[in-house]
Amino acid sequence: MINKNTYHKFWKVAGEDYQIVSKANKDIQNRFLISGILIVFIFFVCFISFFFSFKLIFNQTFFAVIISGFVTLMFYNIYKINLITLSLIKLTYSFPNIVSLFVRMVFLMMIGIVISKPLEAVLFRFLLSNQNTPFISSIKTLNGEYPAIWIFTFFIFFLVAIPFFLKFTINPSNQYSRSIIILNKKLVENDYLIFKKKYSKIFEKSIGEKIEVIENSEDPPFNTIKKKDKRKIGTEKEFLNQLYGI
Repeated sequence: MINKNTYHKFWKVAGEDYQIVSKANKDIQNRFLISGILIVFIFFVCFISFFFSFKLIFNQTFFAVIISGFVTLMFYNIYKINLITLSLIKLTYSFPNIVSLFVRMVFLMMIGIVISKPLEAVLFRFLLSNQNTPFISSIKTLNGEYPAIWIFTFFIFFLVAIPFFLKFTINPSNQYSRSIIILNKKLVENDYLIFKKKYSKIFEKSIGEKIEVIENSEDPPFNTIKKKDKRKIGTEKEFLNQLYGI
């Protein structure tokens, strides 16, 4: 049985706040546990793939390890950012959220291809008639002569995409989603209040006068409800009468 600390570590890897997840139901906890485990697995697969790529290209083990580690961390961070920012701001599925998921899926497909192709050149090299075929050429030959290899590509893409689907398919109206929304809202509001105070102090210190932030919305800083213009505007006839002094 997995202990709580292990759960917490994998939840963190999945980009979630373990304090919130620990209060969620088992389904949510297991989703992020699976996500965390898969992300760790993807990290090592990515490193191995890039290592073989650079090892075959440059034929330098040390150089391959350093560059592979750097590139893997870069891909890992981009992947995590995409996963962390995948959140349901509203309590219903909306068109922008669906479009966002589609764009992310295209990006994930690219990651899946980049990770899988070098591995294919290593794992399925025995299919080549000429074992001395250069690395790049071997990828072209394998994909040209053995289309079934794309099954492996889609398998890697499937693994890469699972954490996104696990998060996106969480019911947006359950307690976990609501807790995340409330927490994020509080964080933004607190930061905005701090900004307003610093804004006034900066002007007071520089010009000796307090200047407040101009707010054009009813719900700053989210700015989704525009303030109504309470100015009284006369009719066209009243404007002409005033213009001509009538």
